[in-house]
Amino acid sequence: MKEQSEYYFKRLDPSLYNDLIYISKSAFGFDPGRNYYKQKNETAVFGPPFLGYIAYSESHEPAAFYGVYACQVEFNNQIYVAAQSGDTMTHKSHTGKGLFTKLARMTYELAKQEGISFIFGFPNKNSYPGFVKKLEWVCPACLREYRQKVFTIPLAKLAKKIKVLAPLYRIYTTLVFKIFGLVDNGFENSSAGSGVITLKRTKDFILYKSFSGNRLVNVNSFKMWVKADGFLYLGDIEKKAQINFEKINTGIRRLAFWLGCDVILFHVSPGAFWDNEFKKHLDSTDSLYYGYLNLDGKLPLEKLAFVMADSDTF
Repeated sequence: MKEQSEYYFKRLDPSLYNDLIYISKSAFGFDPGRNYYKQKNETAVFGPPFLGYIAYSESHEPAAFYGVYACQVEFNNQIYVAAQSGDTMTHKSHTGKGLFTKLARMTYELAKQEGISFIFGFPNKNSYPGFVKKLEWVCPACLREYRQKVFTIPLAKLAKKIKVLAPLYRIYTTLVFKIFGLVDNGFENSSAGSGVITLKRTKDFILYKSFSGNRLVNVNSFKMWVKADGFLYLGDIEKKAQINFEKINTGIRRLAFWLGCDVILFHVSPGAFWDNEFKKHLDSTDSLYYGYLNLDGKLPLEKLAFVMADSDTF
């Protein structure tokens, strides 16, 4: 078994995107393309870019990668720079070598040097033990998941499963979104409020995340940030003083029907605005953990609140 000392490490830069593709093909079985890594890592509009390292074997084979992505958060009308834990992957020939922990620690030290206030993310059940036990993350709770079934032709699932259908489905979804009404300007994070830490929802942030296919759309006079990718992922809903949940939810279900999404998913922090509204009408289950690693101690991170749109995969 190789020891970590037999590996060397490089900070990510644009010339190394092909090495990320190489690792991804082994780790996940697919090539997301150079544009995927370019869009995610070139975050200079929010904070320092290229916050991650690649491990290489003695034979110069790309072995593993860990990266985080700068973003802005808001707390009591002040802006801070944080970073979301994102792509973690190891080539199948190099698993079990402790590279994830080594790369993560290197990345966190780099982030701290670059002025990042804290790291946050949404560990799944497989990665949760490593983040908590080895990297000292605090994971206070799970996001709440609201899942609804919709009776429709499952076009979204078919397009995801049968790749030849994907281009046609994209054309179709563009038409559906236009019929409902695309929105040019975004809206404030629905979880934002006094004493709460939330991701800052700027025009630049919305543009940064748009490469993954999400859209801002008008549904029954409410702005919504959604993504049709197998399911209908509900990123966030505009917060207003007057809420008619039945009207809103009818609109969401109608959108899902026409998009051919037979499942609607929404994840939100416990006690956040839309959690309080949804739980009056729908049942929820525990979803992914949310957690953080405090780097500078400036913020009370127990005050963090998230919606699905905050995830790097949305």
